[in-house]
Amino acid sequence: MLIEMILKPFGWMLPGGELTMFALTTIVMIIAGGPFIKTATAAFKKHHSNMDTLVAIGTSTAYIYSVYAMLTHQPVFFESAAFVVTFVLLGQVFEERMRNNASNAVEKLVNLQAKDAEVIRDGKPVKVPVSEIVLGDLIRVRPGEKIAVDGQIVEGSSTIDESMVTGESMPTNKKVGDSVVGATVNGTGAFTFKATKIGKNTMLSQIVALVKKAQNSHAPIQGLTDKVANIFVPVVIMVAVLTFLIWYVFIGASIASSLIFAVSVVVIACPCALGLATPTALMVGTGRSARMGILIKNGEVLEAVNDVKTVIFDKTGTITVGKPQVTDVIGDTSTVLKIAASLEASSEHPLAAAIMKKAKDDDLKFTKATNFKAIQGKGVEATVAGKHALCW
Repeated sequence: MLIEMILKPFGWMLPGGELTMFALTTIVMIIAGGPFIKTATAAFKKHHSNMDTLVAIGTSTAYIYSVYAMLTHQPVFFESAAFVVTFVLLGQVFEERMRNNASNAVEKLVNLQAKDAEVIRDGKPVKVPVSEIVLGDLIRVRPGEKIAVDGQIVEGSSTIDESMVTGESMPTNKKVGDSVVGATVNGTGAFTFKATKIGKNTMLSQIVALVKKAQNSHAPIQGLTDKVANIFVPVVIMVAVLTFLIWYVFIGASIASSLIFAVSVVVIACPCALGLATPTALMVGTGRSARMGILIKNGEVLEAVNDVKTVIFDKTGTITVGKPQVTDVIGDTSTVLKIAASLEASSEHPLAAAIMKKAKDDDLKFTKATNFKAIQGKGVEATVAGKHALCW
C-alpha cells in the first residue's frame, strides 16, 4: 500500500494494485480496526462518544467509499483507512511500553522482600518460603539477613537498617518488645521475632499497593480532559458533515471529492494524544518516582506540586545518600588514614565507616587503639601506638 501511495501522484499503478489494497485493508479493518468499531458502537448505544468514535467513523467511511470507488473504477483510498488504524495502534503500543516500564518500578519494590525465613516449628528451626509464614510464627533472623515480615522482637537485640522505610542512614537499635518491618536488613546481632503482619498487610505490601493505586489514579485535569473529549468528538463530526455540504452543495465538487474532504477532517482531528497524555504522564511519573524512592499517593499530588513554593526536606537519606565518603586527606595520606582508622575502628558512626572503607580500599595496615572513648557531638579519642589521639 505504501508503494501504491507513493506512485499514485505520478499516475502509476501496480498490476492488481486495487485488489491487493482491498485485501490488505480488509484484513487490517477486521483484525485491527474491529476493536475501535466495537468500542465506538458500545459508546454510541450509551449516548456517549470517545476517541475511538473518530477513528471508527473516519476509517470505516474511507474503507466503504473505497470499495464503492473500486467497483465504479474511481480513485480509491484504502491506504488512508489502513494507515490511520496502524498509526493509532502504534501509539497504543508506545503507551503499553511506557506502562510496562512504569510497572518495573513496582516489581523492584516487590523484589525487596525476603524469599524465605527460618521459622521455629515444633521447637526446631525450619526454612520456609515467606508465603507460608502465618500470624504468630516465631522467626529467627541472623546477622545480615532480610527480615521476612512485620513483627515484634521476643528474644535478642540488634541494629537494623530501616533506610528503605525511613530514609535514615543510621541503623536503628532494636530490643525485645520493639517492632520490626519486613524487607529491612538486620545488622550484626541475632534475634527472634513474632510475625504480626503477613501478606498484603505488611508495610512493604502497602507501599506497593500505594504505588499501583497512584499509577491508576486520575488527576483533576484528567476529568477535564474526558469532558473535553466527550464534547470534542460530536463537534468534529458536525464540522465534517458541514465540510461535505459546503464542498458538494455550494462549491459544486463531486460526491467523491466532498466525501474525502469530510473524512480528512475526521481523521486529522482524531485527538489520540488527548486521551493518552494525562494517564501516561501519571503512570510514568509515579513509576519513576518510586524508583527514586519517592512514593506518590495519587494524581492530585502531582498536579498540586505545580503550586508549591517552598519545600522542606530531611537532609540525610533524602537530599544526601546517607553514606559519607572520604574525598581528600590533608597531610601525609597514609599516616593520617592509619591513625584515623585506628581511632574509628571501634566506632559505629557513618563517618567512621567512611574512614574505615577508605583505609581498607588503600590496603593500609593499622594498629588497634586502646582507651577508646566516644564523645557525643565531637568525635572519638583513644591511645594509638602509645600516644593520645583525637578524631573530631
